[in-house]
Amino acid sequence: MAKSSSNTQEIPNEVVKEVLKQNKTKIRKIRPDHYLFKLTEKPEIKEDGFHVGGGFTVLAKVDTVLWAYKEDEESRDGDPVPYKLDEEIPFGHDYFQPRDIRYVPNVSTPFVDEQKGIREREPGQIHPILDNDKIAQELTFSHGELRVSGTKQNLVNYLRLTNQCRNQHPNARRFKQVNSTYELIDFSYIDEAKVKKGQLKETAYDTARTARLEEMLPHAKYLGIQMKTPDGVDRDTDSIRSDYKDKALSDSETFLNSFKNPKIKIISQIRTLVEKSEIVFRNGNAYWAKTDTTIKTLDPSKDPFENLAEFSLTEDGETFANNIRGVISNLER
Repeated sequence: MAKSSSNTQEIPNEVVKEVLKQNKTKIRKIRPDHYLFKLTEKPEIKEDGFHVGGGFTVLAKVDTVLWAYKEDEESRDGDPVPYKLDEEIPFGHDYFQPRDIRYVPNVSTPFVDEQKGIREREPGQIHPILDNDKIAQELTFSHGELRVSGTKQNLVNYLRLTNQCRNQHPNARRFKQVNSTYELIDFSYIDEAKVKKGQLKETAYDTARTARLEEMLPHAKYLGIQMKTPDGVDRDTDSIRSDYKDKALSDSETFLNSFKNPKIKIISQIRTLVEKSEIVFRNGNAYWAKTDTTIKTLDPSKDPFENLAEFSLTEDGETFANNIRGVISNLER
């Protein structure tokens, strides 16, 4: 039965191109299903490729930031009026005042002065709300990332406000000089063109995060991700997946276009067979090394691995494809 040599699933981008051509950009605010925060530095990796160190927890106590206030407006009590989280401050605005923030589950605001009904701490007593273990759990990164549901807007806002966030909320400034620890990955939910690009990036990242090992490893190898340390030791799969997710963010279209291409896995298998000296290239041909049987005369205008992979997906190459699977299976035993 004939097989197609080009099963790549192309990601449609006609809508993106069309919107980019328009003179006027249509603004469309969108709340994503989830937000992704990543540590600005990758978790430490030892020479043998294994992670060291545990998860990272964002400051769970009260933090103080500089927040934008309105210059010509006062409350009834004569107090300055702060900008709201969704209000845009004017360009060059320079009126900022210290304001305390903290994360409290099931409360709609991260600003302490707006968190009504929460009594103060009593010395030596465990606070039933502020000492809830759930707070630290929801602020803890795992494997270098923290995924927050789009329904938990207060948690997202708090994470955007802290002094530890690299791309802090635009209405906030750092109150104290601390090193940036994490950042919000911008999936660009701003206008229609960026929405499409953002959705593409988000889909690629989710694909990288959830791909099975048997899908990820050959695809990662195809994308040029290193499988070994400089000392020649096999990297652990967590380290590879971390680079794999970075690749999904940096080149989403290439990542998705190649992910479901059946040729990718075959190329990886052929590379393995060449590395194990099961297949050799000689005088413009590919041979099975042990039997010196010719597999195919190679097309000099193509990459030999691509050439053999394409051949394996044709009717004439069906026997070769079966042999690849058999030899790989034997090597894995």
